[in-house]
Amino acid sequence: MWLQSTKPVIEHQSLAIQIPEVIGIPLIAFLIVVLIKEDQFTPEGAAQIGMELSILAAGACGSIFANDTLFGKWGIGLIIYGILVALLCILFAAVLSRVNRKQRQPNPPTVSVSQAVWHPIVGAVPLGLVTTILILGYTWKP
Repeated sequence: MWLQSTKPVIEHQSLAIQIPEVIGIPLIAFLIVVLIKEDQFTPEGAAQIGMELSILAAGACGSIFANDTLFGKWGIGLIIYGILVALLCILFAAVLSRVNRKQRQPNPPTVSVSQAVWHPIVGAVPLGLVTTILILGYTWKP
């Protein structure tokens, strides 16, 4: 009888599959886009790269909401965690957008290479937040 079980069948993927799937594939697409844009390999273009990393992380936040394993572990709290991480990703993108806008003015301030190195690093922080939520969801025992 097909109506005997009312319990939903949920397939859980391992963390070794989730991280490359959620972070790796978008990161490869990001690297391809960055390689296509030649003008970003300047100190002034580093803020643009960081901003795109933050936007990539905001897109990867969807994996937090759609993950059955995380929902099973954290319940409705998962929605709050996902929203907070998405808002932090947008905040980092907004900060880097202001830096990028300042550098695109008619008389932009000069940006040293040491300053420019920090822009992609700041943009990668939200990507680390998304990855941390996934890792904690699969490994942390409440």
